Amino acid sequence: MKQCPQCRQNFADDIHFCLSDGTPLVWFDDAPEEITVIKQIPKIQFPVQTPVQPPIQPIPPKSFPFFTCLSALAAVLLIGIGGLLLGIFVLRGISNRNTNSELSNDFNKPFPKNDNSVNKIDDQIANLKKQKDQIEKEKQKLANERQKLEEDKNKVISTPTPLSTPTINYPPQPTVRIKFGRGRVAESVTGVVYKERSFVLEARNGQYLSASVNGGNCVRFSNGSTTIGFVTSSGDNRLNIVNACNSEANFTLTVSIR
Repeated sequence: MKQCPQCRQNFADDIHFCLSDGTPLVWFDDAPEEITVIKQIPKIQFPVQTPVQPPIQPIPPKSFPFFTCLSALAAVLLIGIGGLLLGIFVLRGISNRNTNSELSNDFNKPFPKNDNSVNKIDDQIANLKKQKDQIEKEKQKLANERQKLEEDKNKVISTPTPLSTPTINYPPQPTVRIKFGRGRVAESVTGVVYKERSFVLEARNGQYLSASVNGGNCVRFSNGSTTIGFVTSSGDNRLNIVNACNSEANFTLTVSIR
């Protein structure tokens, strides 16, 4: 019997590789034994250090340097300057308030009236109103004269009588018989139509006839369309085209039957 050295599975003698991990198999008796080795870790001894205390320095005696006195003197001077500036601003505000009150009293005093200038302005306003009224009267007068001229023009010019279109009496056109060639199922006819024109063709019962006409905006079938289709009856079947214009028109009629 053979054994896999990795997964320890047993296999038959005719199998050479492990079916799980592909490791070459060995005979069961030759399988290596697991040996456990225990190592001892040596102890490490660290040297013990004695803490060193820093030397105690003596505290120097307190002293008042020259710069401390100088800074105190500067602070006193700044406070005095601030108080002086505040007094100046207060006095300036009081003086400005007195000045503003005097100016307001001056503005509230009534201006001296000049009777001559007021009278001149009133006279100019009155003259402008008179000129405006005169201009409005002239405009109204011109509008009345223009309206009168328009009325006279309409009386003189009369509406022209439209010219009547002469009526042309076209002779009646004969009925045309459409015949299909041997082995053909469609045929085209061209010509001129005056007012109305008829076509007949022979067909069997139950066939389907479709036709189209091309004649510009003038030629149509009797139903008002340019195409038509219907089931034929036994014998002659009739097609009628009409001309909607006042003059003769050329056309092309195409007929097919199935």
